[in-house]
Amino acid sequence: MYARIAVGLTFLIIAGSVPAQDIHKCVRGKEISYQSEPCEAGQTHLKTWGTWPTSSEAYGRVRNPPPPRIDPDYLPRQARRARQGAGPGTVISPSTPGYSACAEMKRMRDQYLESEQGRNTSYDGRRAWNDRVYDACK
Repeated sequence: MYARIAVGLTFLIIAGSVPAQDIHKCVRGKEISYQSEPCEAGQTHLKTWGTWPTSSEAYGRVRNPPPPRIDPDYLPRQARRARQGAGPGTVISPSTPGYSACAEMKRMRDQYLESEQGRNTSYDGRRAWNDRVYDACK
């Protein structure tokens, strides 16, 4: 019984390692031929199919929209807008009294996610915000 399993697995391994060939569609007059070799002289080449289809050919076009771009200037811009009473160009740093990077990042994340743009944020966008909060709160 084990010999049959071993032979079967051997055949599967061998069959999986055999290289496949491209398929060429050639026309001579009204005769159409499909062959593994390129078209001969006197034949018109119509199309070539590769051995493995790409994922979009095999499964149809992916209908998911592209992930949203995260504006790298968004967080600094929101931090500037959020400061009450701070003049233009004032920089809040960890040495500023009453500053908490963790609380600030949580506030910016919540403010963004409650905005119109934030409500339409995908899972990956929300994940990026949560990663930023995690990094700030370490």
